[in-house]
Amino acid sequence: MVKGVRRTGIFVLKLALSIVLVYLIIARTGLSGIADSLRTVGPSLGAALALALLFTFLKVLKWHRLVAAAAGGGSSLSDAAKSYLVGMAGGLLTPGRVGEIARAVFLERHERGLIAYLVVVDRVFEVAAVVLLAVPGIVFYANPLAGAAAAILLGLLWILLVWPDFPLRWLQRLLPRSSGFAALREKAARMTLQLRSVSAGVKRRQTGLALLGYGVVILQFHALLDNYHPSRLGTAVLAQPLIMLTNILPFTIGGLGIREGAAIALLSPFGVPRAPAVSSALMLFFMNTALPALAGSVLLLLFRSRRHGR
Repeated sequence: MVKGVRRTGIFVLKLALSIVLVYLIIARTGLSGIADSLRTVGPSLGAALALALLFTFLKVLKWHRLVAAAAGGGSSLSDAAKSYLVGMAGGLLTPGRVGEIARAVFLERHERGLIAYLVVVDRVFEVAAVVLLAVPGIVFYANPLAGAAAAILLGLLWILLVWPDFPLRWLQRLLPRSSGFAALREKAARMTLQLRSVSAGVKRRQTGLALLGYGVVILQFHALLDNYHPSRLGTAVLAQPLIMLTNILPFTIGGLGIREGAAIALLSPFGVPRAPAVSSALMLFFMNTALPALAGSVLLLLFRSRRHGR
């Protein structure tokens, strides 16, 4: 009961903050300017949509290969696609997208605890890729010292990627030796062995797929910017990874308001007006997050209706 009230309270606060931030952005930018930008349709918009599909495919492929390497066979690429889309639906409204553990829905052949842990590992691959791509922007907007701090963070993330089983081994040492925790220790030991089965080659390929995917997002953001306001690729290279990092902040619903505010601040040094900056950030979110989450919601509803119909 208390947890439910607390969650409702947090959601209301996040909703209120989202509304306030969106109001401030619209007030400073002008709703008509944003609407005029969004109505601009050119070839670059089609290219951005095609890149969104490629990005989603790369994310699905990366997830499928990670599950296959750690949990073994039994799930197809189609299962991984459904799992990923449902996870997008679950993660849309949760802080840090922790709701992505809903990916376990279409991977029922595998242990739920392992899939939940693999979601975290998969997210670490992605955060590491974004931080690496963000280093040039951090140096440009801040200073080399901030870039060095980002490099240290990247090193810590890389340690987690090289030894993803380390937190589980640490947990096993912390758990009391009493019989009441025997099942949990056994489960952690089993998951540790499964994670150790992920070879160095698989980890390198996962890193490569993560970098390729977010490289595609940079090209996609450039296409969107170019559709709304002529811009250079270097602008997207420096600004977009930092805009992506704002998704980690859990203060608003789906990063609403924070993402668009960051786009305005980061693109203004390049002479990009506020309306195209907001429009590009919104469209990127719509293509890469909202649409997959919508598809995942439909899949989840169909899955539940079939179960209830049995």
